[in-house]
Amino acid sequence: MLLDPLSIDALKDLITGDSDSTPYYSGPKLIEWFNPYGFEDEYCRGLPENDSRGSYTLKRVKKINQDDQDDDKMKKFLESIVDSRRYAQSENPLDISKAVEAINSIIAIDGFKLAKFNYTYRLCNIDNSKEIKVNAVFEKIQAKILEEIESA
Repeated sequence: MLLDPLSIDALKDLITGDSDSTPYYSGPKLIEWFNPYGFEDEYCRGLPENDSRGSYTLKRVKKINQDDQDDDKMKKFLESIVDSRRYAQSENPLDISKAVEAINSIIAIDGFKLAKFNYTYRLCNIDNSKEIKVNAVFEKIQAKILEEIESA
């Protein structure tokens, strides 16, 4: 887990686009954004469980954040919030640096910041501005692999 739940709550409006600094995302667009992170949601006359956009977003981001099988997933999701391609698709011109500033003010408490590397923003430790690299650790999943082999 990378972020404190309070940080996730504070990021909600930046993710949904209910802020002045990020693109607006409708329910179907939120589903399209979250599904590559391990969800299989469909928009059928509304979001799953008839959630509001904000509630749906909080549930999905908290689930991504809790995924102990893939710590890199949350890192990639945070970076996707400020992917310049998302801003190019926006109906209203937005300044991505304002979004980065807003996000950094929230995630700084968790020891992180988004820093520009070449043409993209990467999640970094606040202390040294080096890109965070997350390595999968075999020991975390070893027991599960052995269980699956034995049950086969």
